[in-house]
Amino acid sequence: MGFGPITRPPQQGGGGAGGPTGDNPDGSKLVATGSQTGRIFFGAFADAPAGSYVLDPNDASALPLDVPGGVLSYALGFKKSDLAFNVRDYGAKGDGVTNDSPAFQAAINAAGAVKGAVLIPVGATYLLNTAVTLVSDITILSLGRYLTSVKAGPGVANAVFLGTSGAAVKNVTLQGFGLDGNFGTAAASLKGVQVTNGSRITCRDLYIHDLGDAGIVYQGLTGISGTPYSRVLDCRIDNTGLNDGQTGFGVTIKDNSPWCIVDRCEMDGIKGGMGVGLNGSAGTGFPTHSTITNNKIRMAPSTTGFEAIGLTAGCDYATIDHNDVFDSQDNGISVSCAHSTCNNNTVDGAWNSGIWSAGNDNVIVGNNIRNVGKQKDGPQYPGINLSGCTNNVVGLNRITDDQTVKTTTFGIKESITAGGHQYFGNRITGTSVSAYSLLSDTSSFLFPNGIGTLVYAATITPDASSSAYKRLVVTDGNAFTITNPSNAFPGAVLTVDITNSSSGAMGTVTWGVKFRFSTPFTAPAAGGRTVYEFVYDGTTWMQK
Repeated sequence: MGFGPITRPPQQGGGGAGGPTGDNPDGSKLVATGSQTGRIFFGAFADAPAGSYVLDPNDASALPLDVPGGVLSYALGFKKSDLAFNVRDYGAKGDGVTNDSPAFQAAINAAGAVKGAVLIPVGATYLLNTAVTLVSDITILSLGRYLTSVKAGPGVANAVFLGTSGAAVKNVTLQGFGLDGNFGTAAASLKGVQVTNGSRITCRDLYIHDLGDAGIVYQGLTGISGTPYSRVLDCRIDNTGLNDGQTGFGVTIKDNSPWCIVDRCEMDGIKGGMGVGLNGSAGTGFPTHSTITNNKIRMAPSTTGFEAIGLTAGCDYATIDHNDVFDSQDNGISVSCAHSTCNNNTVDGAWNSGIWSAGNDNVIVGNNIRNVGKQKDGPQYPGINLSGCTNNVVGLNRITDDQTVKTTTFGIKESITAGGHQYFGNRITGTSVSAYSLLSDTSSFLFPNGIGTLVYAATITPDASSSAYKRLVVTDGNAFTITNPSNAFPGAVLTVDITNSSSGAMGTVTWGVKFRFSTPFTAPAAGGRTVYEFVYDGTTWMQK
């Protein structure tokens, strides 16, 4: 905009009330006194009150901003030029009692006619008792999401800010104010912002809270339709879905709404739905190419709750990175879509699995997962669950079971046969059954390097997934069995290094039926060592 620092014009006379001290280029008067004030005036006001501050008197053409407490800490200049519209100029009271919906609607309509901005003065509560209908090419703006509150009244139906399917609004930004759903007084099914068949909608720096239904909804209606290229940025969303239905999401993006972004948001107490949920259908299209990054989401106990982040089949080519999710009421993160990334997320607490993938060709790397499977003990709720999908790459994940109440689980599990997955570098601790549970011989482990230890016992089962080189130290002359390795896959290499640390001969060694020796097995003598290397061909472990 090019405006300069906040200054005060020269005073007339002493420190008392003064009159006009000069004219702006647009003809407005500038006046000031020695007393400070929390109100700034710009634009064509014939008689500004004493004590006004001005923002660069050489470039001052704007609307008034209220700053509470008499302290000017931050200000924005809105170029008037008939493009900015203050809701107070249209009759808004901001007393939390008067229905300010007509004033908001009038200001929005006026701004829409010229592609302008709607200003909500800071430091007040504006009661809206009917929904406000959005129009295209506007910005609705205030100066602080915790200082300015737009509060739903009992007469609001559906959503507080509504973009109807018929209007097909585009290029709309809502920024810098609180949106109070007033649950318990307002409608139990109320949403905060809902746009249908729109485009390029942005909710930025909003504080949305206490809603019976969803906080923000971008969607289509019938046919291939949606609200593409839309964003939710830097918002705080608390206590949505309080009606405990199945649609009380923090943010939901539906239908043909590709290229949407949810970034740097904080959500807490999301109850009757997901924190961030994406879904569609063949009839309405899918929200593909979405970006869900850098969010912190904590779910609330619910009878109908879902994942903290969930994408259904068809929402392909998504990026789900660097999110922290807590206390999910289903899986921590569900990725049923394909060709997507789910990387560097933290899942701390989930009713079912930590990350659940049912889509093909996904990349799941670098996630930190702990305290999952809270619904019940048992291996059906692992850290990462691959269900009926193919060709996922799963690596460098850290999966820890810190729950004292759990008894069994897997770190990574293939729950429905498909396979073709590649695993590498996963660190899995605290699980009492197995790091992996694989159903398909077509899955493989990349770089299964390192040296593992086989615990000497009557029955020993090597795990082909954890390391390619296994050391076994035999301490007595008892017989023992080395069974067929678990988690075998074609091309796997297994080296068994046996050291006889007993004082005499080893007991009889029985090998699993899948082992095939090119030369008969010979046990090492006391103090001796022997090494055998095998390769798995999909049926047998052949000695190299």
